[in-house]
Amino acid sequence: MLHHKSWFPAVVVVLTLALAVLIFALFRGRVTTQSTESTTAATTISPVTEAQYQSNVHQIVSGLPDKLTAAPNNDARVSILSTDRDALLNLTVPSDDRDLHLTMVTTINAWIAGEQGDAIKLAAAAQQWNQLVAQNSWMR
Repeated sequence: MLHHKSWFPAVVVVLTLALAVLIFALFRGRVTTQSTESTTAATTISPVTEAQYQSNVHQIVSGLPDKLTAAPNNDARVSILSTDRDALLNLTVPSDDRDLHLTMVTTINAWIAGEQGDAIKLAAAAQQWNQLVAQNSWMR
């Protein structure tokens, strides 16, 4: 019996190699793009000195009790506290001040809860804030 020569195996091999090269090229491009983006993002955050940090915090929280006293109602006080908390969360924090920063943010969170009706949290937050200001005069 006479068999005709078939090009099918050769076509399958060529198409498989072409697909493999295409997948490799696409995958390699994504990995390079992602690593470049993460490197760029990591290098755009510059370290902040303690003096810069203290100045930034002072600008945000100085006179906070006075602003709260002047607010007409609880909703206004919650708005002031939320704005200050969000501003604090956007700061770059030196490693030495991380605990203090966390304490400030959690104190403001408790203060917000207190303004929303939890009298115990309100009293505790006000006391904690007064202690923070007493220990860190640059917050005044």
